[in-house]
Amino acid sequence: MRGSPQHLAWTVLIASFLVCCALTIGLPTAAWSFINTSTVAPAMTIKLQAGRTIAFCPPNREEDARVVGQEGRAMEEGCSIIVDNDLQSQSLLTISSGGSVTDTLVSLQLYSGARLTIERARLPRFQDLTNSPAVFLIRLASGRIQVQHQHPPERRVRLVVQTDLATTTLDIGSYSFEVSADETAISAREGAAWIVSTAENKTVILRGDQRTAVTKDGGLQGILPPARNLII
Repeated sequence: MRGSPQHLAWTVLIASFLVCCALTIGLPTAAWSFINTSTVAPAMTIKLQAGRTIAFCPPNREEDARVVGQEGRAMEEGCSIIVDNDLQSQSLLTISSGGSVTDTLVSLQLYSGARLTIERARLPRFQDLTNSPAVFLIRLASGRIQVQHQHPPERRVRLVVQTDLATTTLDIGSYSFEVSADETAISAREGAAWIVSTAENKTVILRGDQRTAVTKDGGLQGILPPARNLII
């Protein structure tokens, strides 16, 4: 016996209604999710200022590293930079949203012995339509760097510097890091920095003209007085 046509009609009507609701809700949600999560790579350049610096990007390894010149070299996610430890070497790493100097979001001055890796560097593709921040994660293995985080106020940027002993999130400002096997020293000239000790999971917030240190044996040292300027 054939089924009732009324039952078939109701089944088709209800199924059509459910599909319509799913498309009405699902398509805008999917589109908004794509806008919020879609990212692009920033422009990153390392330039030699003095001495000798080498850099390499995956799948290459340190033995495949090439010398960086004063004309600069483009970097990307995963690239590593090594500043010569035997010379008075300096290099400048800039991260920008475009190709011009005025688009610079973050700049890092690297000194002799600095070894760092650009773990993550992404910009929101639709920056005018989303509140998602640009995300930069720098892994500093050793040496000394100075960080200038001076992006425009309307831009949201999450900048994190990570070492074996601490993870530091930086607000707009100027900072310095010095890393050895036994200590990570952090100074804030201006701005605010949130330092989390890896071993203890303790947090310290630095403001302008404050510093702290995280040691391998003693952990997070708390807020310390600013270092004295020995050069007048």
